[in-house]
This record gives sequence, structure tokens and C-alpha cells, in this order.
Amino acid sequence: MSPYYYICAKMGKMMWRYIFIGLVISTFYSCSGIKRVKKFNKEKAVVALKKEAPSGPYSVYDLYVYRNGWAIYEGFAHVEKYGIYAKKMTKKEVEAIKVAFDDSDFFGFKENYAIPSPDLPVITLIYNKHKDRKKSVTGSLARPRKLIELQLMLEKIAKSPDMIPVEMIESVRKTDAVEEEWVVNPDYKIKSEIIIESKPGVFMAQWLKKYAEYDINLVSKLSGEQSLWLITFNLQKISPEDMLEKLQNDPSVTKAEFNKRITPRNK
Repeated sequence: MSPYYYICAKMGKMMWRYIFIGLVISTFYSCSGIKRVKKFNKEKAVVALKKEAPSGPYSVYDLYVYRNGWAIYEGFAHVEKYGIYAKKMTKKEVEAIKVAFDDSDFFGFKENYAIPSPDLPVITLIYNKHKDRKKSVTGSLARPRKLIELQLMLEKIAKSPDMIPVEMIESVRKTDAVEEEWVVNPDYKIKSEIIIESKPGVFMAQWLKKYAEYDINLVSKLSGEQSLWLITFNLQKISPEDMLEKLQNDPSVTKAEFNKRITPRNK
């Protein structure tokens, strides 16, 4: 056998060994970085997309893109991915997003655009240009074309196939819309259901783990600027009053109350 062939073969084996070691190290640091994303402050994201739906089969999820390149997605209802997912973007990709927001004159848009029907999805775009300049714009289908283009750009990131699962949850069950002839009766409480308002920056997929022993389940994300959630729990593991008290004393929860039963409107 030629000595040159032997040397090349030996070098080839060493090269593949180094490549393998490099991949292992890269995977280790990647997984380590993935675990950190749950601690990121949502308020410090450079851009964000929030999609809500009071009713109807519209997707409900949040997307946050940070200056360090991490994009974090959290899916809640009518989506392919439920829970927290993340991907690492390049500095060039993050810079391109910022340029797109600047070129659209984002700070020149109105903060709120009319939503003609409560059945339409509510879409919020947020741009945190720097410490003293931050703006959010909320609307639905009828918005300026440039806003819709920004939304589509961020949706492409949210639907990216290379999103890595961080913390998955079961599919959220979406409740049916309440018809106008029915109203909330405060005298009839549904003690198996609790409405909570979570504080800004709380990842619900991670928060649910705190109460895993009580089988808490997200039923729906209620519409509005506040982070309102309808939850259920296992009545055989904890009483409604004790569950409510725990949630009211939770530092991640702003307020908690029993859901109210609807009754026919008096005509």
C-alpha cells in the first residue's frame, strides 16, 4: 500500500473525529442556550408579534425576537406547535428585521386600528428600537399594507421548521363564543373554572409546571391587551377555594377569580 494512501486515510479519520467532536460540543452549547430562553424578559425583545382570537378558529400565539439572535415562539390555540419553541438567528437576520421596521416608518403608525367585529383576530406588533423608544400597534385585518408585510415577515419566523421545542404543552381547548342574548350572571360562579391575569413576561407553558399536581389546563386565552386566561383543574385533588387562594397568592398572577355562569338576557 502506498505510504501516501496510508497518510491520507489516517488524516481522513482524524478529520472526521474532529468534526464529530465539534458537532457534540455545538449540540451541547445549543441545548444549554435553549434552556436559557425561558428566563428571557419579554419586555426586552427588539420586536414581537402577538396574535389573539376572541372566537373562531384563528391561531393564538406570541413571537419574540431578541437582539442576541434568539427568536422565541409560544403557541396557545389553533396552531401546529403548542408550547415554547426557539431558534437562533444570525445578527444579519435580526438587523434585517430592524431595518424593515425602520423603513416602514413604524413609529408613524397609529397605535390602534379599528376592529369592526369581535369575531376577528387581534394582532399586535411591537418594536423596541432602544431604551427610550418603544411602540406597539394593534389592529386586525384592516391595516396599512406595510404593517401586514411586517406581520407576514414575523409569521414566517414563527412557522419556521427549524424551531426547536423547549417546553411543549397539550392543545388548548377553545371555548365557543357566547351569543349576544346571553349575559354573565355574577351570582352564578363556575368553581371548576378560574380566570387569571398573568404578569407581563410570564411563559405560560413554564408556569403550568408549578401546578402539575393539580392538573391545571389552559382552556383559552381571553382577548384584550391584558394576559387573561381561562383555566380548569382537578377538583378531586384540590378544592376550588384552595386553588383560587393559591393563584391569588402567586407572584406571577395579577388577579384570579372564578368564572361566571351565563344566563338568558331579560327582555
